[in-house]
Parts: sequence; structure tokens; C-alpha cells
Amino acid sequence: MLYPTQLPPAFTYTAGVNDMYRLVVATTAANLSDVNCNFTDPVNIIKLTVIECGIPLNSSLIAFAGRDNNGHAALQWTTTREEEDYLFDVEKSADGVRFFRIATINSYGNSAAENNIYNFQDPSLLTGNSYYRINMKNNAGHSVYSRTIRLSADPVTLAFESVINPFGEKLECQLYAAETGRADVELYDPAGRMIRNMHADLSQGINHITMDKLSQLANGIYILRVNMHGKVLQRTVYHQQ
Repeated sequence: MLYPTQLPPAFTYTAGVNDMYRLVVATTAANLSDVNCNFTDPVNIIKLTVIECGIPLNSSLIAFAGRDNNGHAALQWTTTREEEDYLFDVEKSADGVRFFRIATINSYGNSAAENNIYNFQDPSLLTGNSYYRINMKNNAGHSVYSRTIRLSADPVTLAFESVINPFGEKLECQLYAAETGRADVELYDPAGRMIRNMHADLSQGINHITMDKLSQLANGIYILRVNMHGKVLQRTVYHQQ
């Protein structure tokens, strides 16, 4: 298994114009800092050229949701006032990683409306898990993505999408929720004692959860538990500092 450096899977970084980057690969998080246990490509170093483009779009995607409509995914998204023409690519994935376009929708072109609501129904039947997102783009080629939602033919209400494991100063996970609501997120030691807890307000779709300030924990096995509307998820995690 490959472990990332001590950065979350999705992060924002303000890069300099001539920043240089490299990739370090190891079999465990601890081995990333051990030169005898990791691999670094000394030749292929990536150079980023940063271009300041300002605000790319004059309108924003403020909502995106979906539901099962007689075995089909019924999607709905909302934008703010549209002062230019847009195209909406509806993208679909079976694993939440590799997406492909299934439709392109034209914007209404109605700049007088405060909000614009769009609807699309996937003609294919839902089978297993299906992930959807919207790519909103203008004529200049600038674009922005909506959040990703998951719909399933099975009645899944709450599920772990991913858990960063082992964890260090932060424990991070992604949770899928079929509906909005508050979840209790708790961390237990092997003796069953709750050592940390927090509340998370979940929206429909995939939510990123972070429990921080965990560097003082002893290395070892812990239990991550999430409870929402009586549905309980549990995952074994390992602390390694």
C-alpha cells in the first residue's frame, strides 16, 4: 500500500511561481522520513508555473443533490444569477475516481433570475453505487466542479467512503450520507473508553471529516465510530506518530 505525505487527500496550497515538487513513495507513513526505506525519483521533478486568472466564473454552483426516481438517478443543481452563458457537463463514475460525461446541458441564459434550477435524469438504471458531479464551464474555458454525490440501487444511508489509516496528528475520513443531519463522531481506545468525540453536520453526499489534535495519543489500535439517526458505523484505525 502507498501512503501519502502528511497532507490530506484533498488540500489547498498557495504555490509560488517556480516551486519544485517531488514524489516520495514508501510502504508505511513512518518510512516516508527514512531514506533507507523510501524511494524518490531524482530526475523527474515537476515544475509548476502559476498563472493568476482571477475569478473564473461570474456565477456559482450553490447546491447539488440527487435521488432515486424509480431506479434512475434524478439530479438537481442550482446556480446563482447567470451573467454569461454556461454549459453543464453531467459526469458519472462507478468508483468515485474515474468519471465520464453522460450529458451536456445548456444554461437558461436568464440573467434576471436570482437563482436557476436545473434537472437531469440518468437514462441508465442504477446498479450498485453510482457517483455524480457537475462540471460548470463558460465560453472562455474556465470551469468549476460541484461536490460529488453517490446514489445506489441499495438503500445505503450512511457509509465510510475512505479513512486515512494509519493516522497521526489528525484523523480524517470521508462519509457518505443519504440525507442531511448531525452525526456523532467518536474515538475509542482498545478498552472501550471514549477518548475523543465531536459533532459533524453532514450534507447529502460525500462529507470530509477531520478530528485533530491527536498527536498525544499512544501509538496503537483505536476504534472510530460514527452514529447518525441510529445508524452506527465502526472502523478500526491505527495511530502512528
